[in-house]
Amino acid sequence: GWLPQEYAAAGIPFERRGARMDEYLRCLRALWTQDPVEFAGEFYTVPRSHVGPPPVQRPHPPVLLGGAAASALRRAGRLAQGWIGSSRHDLTRIGTCIETVREGARETGRDPDAVRIVVRGVVDLVDDDPGVRRRQLQGTRGQVFDDLAGLRAQGVTEVFLDLNLSPRVGFPGIDAAEALAYAEHVLDTFAPAHAR
Repeated sequence: GWLPQEYAAAGIPFERRGARMDEYLRCLRALWTQDPVEFAGEFYTVPRSHVGPPPVQRPHPPVLLGGAAASALRRAGRLAQGWIGSSRHDLTRIGTCIETVREGARETGRDPDAVRIVVRGVVDLVDDDPGVRRRQLQGTRGQVFDDLAGLRAQGVTEVFLDLNLSPRVGFPGIDAAEALAYAEHVLDTFAPAHAR
């Protein structure tokens, strides 16, 4: 988290949140991979216990971390299977974030290309070219496909088409039937069978 008020509301110190997250990930891995499990850290303690059922994924579910600060990006590269960029992330600068994630992987001897890079992209699909004020993932089908190819070239491995923050889907006052029709149009447009 990044908001001090959230920590205050939960009664958790804002300071050392990075160290707390690092240990939390180690604790999760222990819970997922050990039976019986026992974990004793500075922030978290799990007495000798049996936890079940075990995760289906082996050795454990993939951990994808968010964050925008350099330390959070490096943490994703060091300790997680991937990084998820925020829906509000500036996609024109995503390559810098990706390189920081990969630096974190290299710091610990991990293969930087094996780290998943997931972008939550707010798509705004339109029929006509929006012109020079167009932002990434806004425009015609062809323009958005070009943007997706550009993200791939920067190292993005997956794009999650996020319609929650779309002004045509997730804003108050939007007609539910129109929102659903638009969402289905976006999904149909970018379904793998329709990809170019």
